[in-house]
Amino acid sequence: MIVFRSATEADATRLAATLRQQDSDECYAAFGKPEIALPYSVGVSTQAICVSLDGEPLAIFGWLAEGLSARVWMLGSSTLTDDGRTYEFLAASREWVGRLNDAFPLLWNIIDSRNTAHIRWLRWLGFTFINKEPAGPLGLPFYTFVRIKQSCVSP
Repeated sequence: MIVFRSATEADATRLAATLRQQDSDECYAAFGKPEIALPYSVGVSTQAICVSLDGEPLAIFGWLAEGLSARVWMLGSSTLTDDGRTYEFLAASREWVGRLNDAFPLLWNIIDSRNTAHIRWLRWLGFTFINKEPAGPLGLPFYTFVRIKQSCVSP
């Protein structure tokens, strides 16, 4: 059974060494080295959560609260989807996103357009992609994704 707990910089450092290739590529494209970007992201987040199994980080996600919106992020290891953990993670991620969207009517961030696994996951979670622009030091194309709580949308 996977466990959700507060993430530490040590978790981030351990996870950086085992990131999925697409997540590692996204870190390089957006910020630079994962071993620097991931601990930094944990440190500046309003909250960061480690998804772990037997004490080993499988993923870390977090958010930075900005008034009524939150900038959300998640990076995962190559073992996140091993041994049937996928269903458990997907169910929990849908619950977490729902709770976050209750607290923050607008959830958003950008994602490397090459990170197809996360793009599929974000669509499944109800996010919409609203534009594609160059970002990061490499100027690679990134999508902006958003999820707006329906009850806050005016007709």
